[in-house]
Amino acid sequence: MTPWATPEQIREIWADAPDSPRLDNLALAAQEVLEPYAPALKLDEAGDPVIPRRYVEALALQCREVWGAGLRDGDFLIGDADYAVRLRFISDAVRGLLRPRNPRPRFGRPATP
Repeated sequence: MTPWATPEQIREIWADAPDSPRLDNLALAAQEVLEPYAPALKLDEAGDPVIPRRYVEALALQCREVWGAGLRDGDFLIGDADYAVRLRFISDAVRGLLRPRNPRPRFGRPATP
């Protein structure tokens, strides 16, 4: 897995990010969640992946979401108090960064929401 962002890039976006190695672990966990949703990365001439800036932004936002999840109760709880799983969904802001809506205008048919 090629990291989408360095800890320094994440801190540029999220000033209150925790110190390493906690931030490194957050970034790995957040990227694992985002990779299946994100479109495949393009490769440059050398065969290395080109990381779009919006992927860096999405990763920083998802890191902050995962960090916040540890500080508050879950959005959705499955199970009882002894064996509970808290589900954290990808936020709409992060989804929009990874898969932006088609910006081309549509003529002659209604726009989709």
